Amino acid sequence: MNDNCVCCGELLPEGRMVCPTCERHAVRGIDKKSAICTYLKEHHTGKGRAIHSRDLQRLFSIDGRNLRRKISALRQDGYPICSDESGYYYADNQKEINNTVYRLNGLVTKVSNARTGLLFASVFPASVNVEITVLVDGGVANGNS
Repeated sequence: MNDNCVCCGELLPEGRMVCPTCERHAVRGIDKKSAICTYLKEHHTGKGRAIHSRDLQRLFSIDGRNLRRKISALRQDGYPICSDESGYYYADNQKEINNTVYRLNGLVTKVSNARTGLLFASVFPASVNVEITVLVDGGVANGNS
């Protein structure tokens, strides 16, 4: 079975979503970010049709970091790209969006807590013992007058 490139429509062998030309260049103004969005909308709408990130990485010949950056950019542009433990998908309803927002809020909280921990972190020991001896009126340090 053959598929077509999501960027230019060129016929591809099964398992590929982007042709070699489109991997190297933006074709007809469609870059990988847009191709990922189109692919998710056409083939993975709804939580039940989620695709694992490693499969998207393979299909679009990008690494995990770049995939996450493209997904983040799409979300920032207002596209309802959702994710959970089953993978990425184009939202089918508001509940799916809300669930992803809730999950992202949890991640933001964890990052914020890590930041706060670093702000209070120190390279010095947590406690320092200091002994102070005060001599009053030439008296003796052991408390006798």
